Amino acid sequence: MALNLALFRQVAPEFKAKPFSEFNFIVIEAEKQVSPSRWRKKTDLAVALLTAHMIKAADPKGTGNSGPIQSSTVGSLSRSYAAGEQNHALKSTRYGREFLRIRMQVSPSPFVV
Repeated sequence: MALNLALFRQVAPEFKAKPFSEFNFIVIEAEKQVSPSRWRKKTDLAVALLTAHMIKAADPKGTGNSGPIQSSTVGSLSRSYAAGEQNHALKSTRYGREFLRIRMQVSPSPFVV
Protein backbone atom coordinates (compact mmCIF):
# COMPACT_ATOMS: atom_id res chain seq x y z
CA MET A 1 0.00 0.00 0.00
CA ALA A 2 1.29 3.49 -0.78
CA LEU A 3 0.04 6.86 0.31
CA ASN A 4 -2.16 8.53 -2.29
CA LEU A 5 -0.23 11.81 -2.26
CA ALA A 6 -2.86 13.75 -4.24
CA LEU A 7 -5.56 12.70 -1.75
CA PHE A 8 -3.28 13.52 1.17
CA ARG A 9 -2.65 17.03 -0.17
CA GLN A 10 -6.40 17.48 -0.62
CA VAL A 11 -7.23 16.21 2.88
CA ALA A 12 -4.43 18.16 4.56
CA PRO A 13 -3.67 21.25 2.47
CA GLU A 14 -1.65 22.78 5.31
CA PHE A 15 1.10 20.26 4.51
CA LYS A 16 1.30 21.01 0.76
CA ALA A 17 4.57 22.89 1.19
CA LYS A 18 6.24 20.01 3.06
CA PRO A 19 8.30 17.67 0.90
CA PHE A 20 7.14 14.05 1.04
CA SER A 21 10.58 12.90 2.21
CA GLU A 22 10.05 14.90 5.43
CA PHE A 23 7.22 12.68 6.60
CA ASN A 24 7.93 9.36 4.85
CA PHE A 25 8.53 7.56 8.18
CA ILE A 26 5.14 8.73 9.48
CA VAL A 27 3.44 7.47 6.31
CA ILE A 28 4.99 4.03 6.81
CA GLU A 29 3.76 3.93 10.41
CA ALA A 30 0.25 5.08 9.43
CA GLU A 31 0.05 2.43 6.71
CA LYS A 32 0.89 -0.27 9.26
CA GLN A 33 -2.10 0.80 11.37
CA VAL A 34 -4.71 0.79 8.59
CA SER A 35 -5.87 -2.62 7.42
CA PRO A 36 -7.22 -2.65 3.84
CA SER A 37 -9.43 -5.63 4.70
CA ARG A 38 -11.18 -3.53 7.34
CA TRP A 39 -11.22 -0.12 5.64
CA ARG A 40 -11.81 -1.37 2.06
CA LYS A 41 -12.68 1.59 -0.20
CA LYS A 42 -11.81 4.05 2.57
CA THR A 43 -8.23 2.75 3.02
CA ASP A 44 -6.54 5.60 1.12
CA LEU A 45 -8.56 8.20 3.01
CA ALA A 46 -7.81 6.54 6.36
CA VAL A 47 -4.06 6.50 5.65
CA ALA A 48 -4.15 10.15 4.55
CA LEU A 49 -6.07 11.22 7.67
CA LEU A 50 -3.93 9.19 10.06
CA THR A 51 -0.74 10.51 8.42
CA ALA A 52 -1.97 14.10 8.73
CA HIS A 53 -2.95 13.48 12.35
CA MET A 54 0.46 12.03 13.20
CA ILE A 55 2.30 14.93 11.52
CA LYS A 56 0.14 17.49 13.30
CA ALA A 57 0.48 15.73 16.67
CA ALA A 58 4.27 15.57 16.28
CA ASP A 59 4.51 19.31 15.57
CA PRO A 60 6.44 21.00 18.42
CA LYS A 61 3.88 23.82 18.33
CA GLY A 62 1.46 20.98 18.88
CA THR A 63 -2.24 20.96 19.20
CA GLY A 64 -2.17 22.47 22.67
CA ASN A 65 -3.58 20.94 25.80
CA SER A 66 -6.73 19.02 25.29
CA GLY A 67 -8.99 16.63 27.09
CA PRO A 68 -11.21 17.01 30.09
CA ILE A 69 -9.96 19.44 32.73
CA GLN A 70 -9.13 17.47 35.85
CA SER A 71 -8.30 20.43 38.09
CA SER A 72 -8.04 24.18 37.86
CA THR A 73 -6.62 26.91 40.11
CA VAL A 74 -7.13 30.62 39.56
CA GLY A 75 -4.52 32.16 41.91
CA SER A 76 -1.11 31.54 40.28
CA LEU A 77 -2.98 29.92 37.37
CA SER A 78 -2.72 26.14 37.32
CA ARG A 79 -4.64 23.67 35.18
CA SER A 80 -4.41 19.87 34.75
CA TYR A 81 -5.88 17.78 31.97
CA ALA A 82 -7.06 14.19 32.39
CA ALA A 83 -5.57 11.54 30.19
CA GLY A 84 -9.10 10.54 29.35
CA GLU A 85 -10.45 7.85 27.18
CA GLN A 86 -8.93 5.41 24.74
CA ASN A 87 -9.18 7.69 21.68
CA HIS A 88 -7.99 10.83 23.43
CA ALA A 89 -4.87 11.23 21.27
CA LEU A 90 -6.81 10.90 18.02
CA LYS A 91 -9.31 13.50 19.20
CA SER A 92 -6.52 16.05 19.61
CA THR A 93 -6.51 16.97 15.89
CA ARG A 94 -9.23 17.51 13.31
CA TYR A 95 -7.62 14.77 11.19
CA GLY A 96 -7.78 12.30 14.06
CA ARG A 97 -11.41 13.16 14.75
CA GLU A 98 -12.30 12.57 11.10
CA PHE A 99 -10.35 9.29 11.17
CA LEU A 100 -12.44 8.21 14.18
CA ARG A 101 -15.69 9.24 12.49
CA ILE A 102 -14.92 7.15 9.41
CA ARG A 103 -13.66 4.26 11.56
CA MET A 104 -17.12 4.13 13.13
CA GLN A 105 -18.61 3.73 9.64
CA VAL A 106 -16.36 0.86 8.61
CA SER A 107 -16.33 -0.99 11.95
CA PRO A 108 -18.93 -3.64 12.43
CA SER A 109 -21.26 -2.82 15.29
CA PRO A 110 -22.15 -5.56 17.75
CA PHE A 111 -25.77 -6.60 17.65
CA VAL A 112 -28.02 -8.91 19.61
CA VAL A 113 -30.00 -11.60 17.86
